[in-house]
Amino acid sequence: MVEFARKTPEIFEGISLVTFVPLHSKRQRQRSFNQSRALADGLSRQFGVRLEDTLDKRLFTKYQNELTRDERLTNLIGAFTIKSGVNIAGSKVLLVDDVLTTGSTLDECSRVLTASGANETRCFTLAKGA
Repeated sequence: MVEFARKTPEIFEGISLVTFVPLHSKRQRQRSFNQSRALADGLSRQFGVRLEDTLDKRLFTKYQNELTRDERLTNLIGAFTIKSGVNIAGSKVLLVDDVLTTGSTLDECSRVLTASGANETRCFTLAKGA
């Protein structure tokens, strides 16, 4: 991701902060790490843009990769909220996730970030699924 971003500098142009797709606390305990946060942290360090933990996943949902395309499009509606005390008003946010398939995860997270005052949300993923 870092190599691609270096070759595509407009990805970080004007970005105020880097954030990531959160895991539900139960899933976080199961895995002991958040792969999207790890990717976002690496990008943040390489490009000198602050990493901010902005989102909570308040609903425990099924894994997206276990669902049909139609189920994926509705599975995450209302699952994410902005964290208490986070102020992103006027920010240009780079939202990082590990895999893009239907885009529903990034759509829902972007919707919450925009509703919370972000001027712009750009999405960056490691891979694109089928």
